[in-house]
Amino acid sequence: MASGGYRRDIVGPVLLILAGILLLMNTTGMLPWAIWGELVRFWPVLIILWGIGIIFGQSRAIGWALGSAALIGVVALVVWTIGSMGSGGFAEFGSEPKLRQSFSVSSSEYDPAAVRLTVDVAAADTYITAAPAATGQIVSAEAKYHTEASKPVLSKMMVGSTLELRYATSKTPHSFWPLVWNGKDVHRLELGRPDLPTALDLSVAAGRIEAELGRTAVTDVTITVGGGTALARFASPGDGAALGYGRRLKFDVGAGTVDISGIGNTQITSVDGDVGSGTAKLDFGYEGSPAARRIEGRLEVGAGTLVVNVPRGIGLALVADVGAGSVYVNGSKQGGRSVGSSVTWESPDYYSAGSTLRLTVHVGAGKIEVNTGR
Repeated sequence: MASGGYRRDIVGPVLLILAGILLLMNTTGMLPWAIWGELVRFWPVLIILWGIGIIFGQSRAIGWALGSAALIGVVALVVWTIGSMGSGGFAEFGSEPKLRQSFSVSSSEYDPAAVRLTVDVAAADTYITAAPAATGQIVSAEAKYHTEASKPVLSKMMVGSTLELRYATSKTPHSFWPLVWNGKDVHRLELGRPDLPTALDLSVAAGRIEAELGRTAVTDVTITVGGGTALARFASPGDGAALGYGRRLKFDVGAGTVDISGIGNTQITSVDGDVGSGTAKLDFGYEGSPAARRIEGRLEVGAGTLVVNVPRGIGLALVADVGAGSVYVNGSKQGGRSVGSSVTWESPDYYSAGSTLRLTVHVGAGKIEVNTGR
C-alpha cells in the first residue's frame, strides 16, 4: 500500500477512549453520572474536532498532533466541568473528606481477658494511639472518608476469653482516585485499655499506618505492607507495669517502608521479617535499662534495604548469607567482593551482656546496614 494511502483518523479513537474512561469512573463511583449532562452542552466541540481530523487526517504526523491536541483539550474540558460542579468531582477529593463515621467498643459491652485487633486499610492514612490511662472504651475509632464505597467496617467477636476486633476498609479501586489527588481517607483509632493484653495485626497497601503504642500491654505485633508505609513505636512500660509486652514481632514488606522503634522497651524475644524491594528499619533502643533476655531474629532481604540499630547494653551476633547484595556494620563493608559469601560478626560484649540479639539474615541483591553502640 502506498504511503499516501494513509487515511486513519485518530481523533475518533481518542474520543472513544476518553468516553470509556469516564464511564468506568461513573460505574466505580469516582465520578457522578451528572457529569454527562454538563458535557452535553459542549457537543459542538466534538464536531469541530472531527472535521479537523477529516481535513488533515491524510498526514500521519498531523493526525497524531491533532489526536494529542484532542486528548489534552477534552481532558481539560472534563476537569473544568467537574470543578464547576462544586461537589462529587475532583475538587471534593482534593479537600477534607465529607463523610464521617465513629465506632466504639465499650468495657460495659465486653469484658475480655485479651484483645486481638486487626487493622486492614488500603490507601488511607491510619493513626493508632494508646490512651495514657484506662478509659471506658476498649477501642474507639473515627473515620473520615470521601465515598460510601470506602466506608470502614468494625466487626467484633468473642473467641474464648479474647475479643477479636477487625477494622477494615474497601480494597476496590475507589481508594485509588483520592490517592492521586492528595485527598486520602483518614482513620484514627485509640486503644483505651493499656492494661489489657493486646495483639496487633496491621496491614496497609498503598496508604500509611502510624502506631504510637505508648505503654499498652501489646503481646504480639504483625505488620504487612505492600507499597505503603508503616511506623510503630514502643514506649517503656514504666515503673510498676505488671504486664509488659509480648514476645513476637513479625513484618512483611513489599515495595513499601516499615519503621519500628523502641523494641528494646518490650519483652520481644522473636523477630521475623521479609523485605522485598522496600525498606525496613528496626531500632532496638530503650529507656532506662534493657530487659535481660535473648532475642532471635530471622530476616530475609530480597532487593531491598534493612537497617538495624542496636544501642549500648545489647550484645549483637550477626550471621548473614549474602548473594549479590552487601552487608555493612558500623559503616564498614563485611565479607568478600565476590557474589555469594558468608558474614559473621559479633560485638565485644555479646557474651557478657545481659540482653543479646542474634540475627540470622539471608540477603539476595539487597543491602543490610547494622549500627551498634549508639
